[in-house]
Parts: sequence; C-alpha cells; structure tokens
Amino acid sequence: MTKSCENAFAIVDLIRNDEASGTCGVDAFSLALIRSERQIRRVFTNLVFQASAFERKDVNELKDTLAKRKRLYFRHFKVAFEQLIGIPISALVVDFDRLSDRMEEAAKYRNKLFHGQLTGDSLTTSRLLSLEDDVRAWCLSLSDSSNERFGYDGFAGSTSFVKNGKPEISKIVDQRISSIGAYGAFLKELEGKAQRKTADRADQSSL
Repeated sequence: MTKSCENAFAIVDLIRNDEASGTCGVDAFSLALIRSERQIRRVFTNLVFQASAFERKDVNELKDTLAKRKRLYFRHFKVAFEQLIGIPISALVVDFDRLSDRMEEAAKYRNKLFHGQLTGDSLTTSRLLSLEDDVRAWCLSLSDSSNERFGYDGFAGSTSFVKNGKPEISKIVDQRISSIGAYGAFLKELEGKAQRKTADRADQSSL
C-alpha cells in the first residue's frame, strides 16, 4: 500500500469507527467510492501527461478537453489503460474479476443512494461496510501496481499532471496521443468503446 493511498483512506477509517454515528456505513461507503473514481481518473490523466507533446503550459487545455466529455465515467477509465498503453486494468488489480463485479455493484447502489432512491435490497451497515472493504481493496491494489509500473498511484500530490521520468511509458503514449486534438479524439473513441462493451454484456446476459 502506498503511503498516499493509506492517507486517503484515513478519513474513511475515522468514519467507519465512529460508534456514535448512525450513518457510518453509507458515509464510509460513499466516500470510498468517490476516492476510487478520483483515483482511476487521476492515474489516467497522469498517463496522458506522459506524452512528449505536453508540458505544464498545456494543463488547463488538457483539463478543459476532458471536462467537455461529460459522459465519461468510471467504466470508461477502466478500459482506457489498454487503449492507451496496452495494459488492461485486469493486469493492475489483484482479484480483478471479483473486485470489478463488486465495483459495479457499488456504483449501482451509489447511484440510487445519491438520488434518494430505495435500492430494494435493504442495505445494512454491515453490507455497506463490506462493499467499502472491496472498494478499498481495489484502490490499494491499483495504487500499488500503478506506482510500480507508471510511477504514480492516483493519490499522491495535489495534481496528476506531473512527469514520472519513465521514457518507456512516454514512448507508448506518444503512439496514441501527440496533441490536444488527438487527446480529444481519443476520449471520444473511449466513450464509444465503453458503451459498446456495456451493450455487449447486456446482450450476453439476455441469452
């Protein structure tokens, strides 16, 4: 576990261990999921910034380009690694299949909870904390693997727009992204690929 990842979950531990709180389950679960979504986005944007074409002067434009893609979510960034550098996220997260299913389950509950809807599953505090355990396990595994392979864990520092000093990564990223325009095109393509994967899973489940 990287130190910055440990620090990111310290507040989650405080919430979990607050015996006086009647909402520690949903609060810890929600914050952990927010941590995971921020982490995967930051690892992705850090990888993009390894492109030789980008320097600090390009950061605002890089941020604006991503912000314009308003329908990019966690599932899109999950497929981004393989598209960008040829490494599937399944190679970065231990126990990937189980944890990936749990992340999808967590997202489903989060969407309903955040909109004040009933989940229909009578979520107990213990069940929510069990989900938080697996969200945390996902983050810890991704942080360790990303830090080892890319030099950045998704939690360290105040910004993900830093150079990691790994020319082998820059060389790979350069093949896909060589300008702001190419970055925008990559994001548009990524959005479409994730949507097709989701549709394919739905079709298979109906067979």
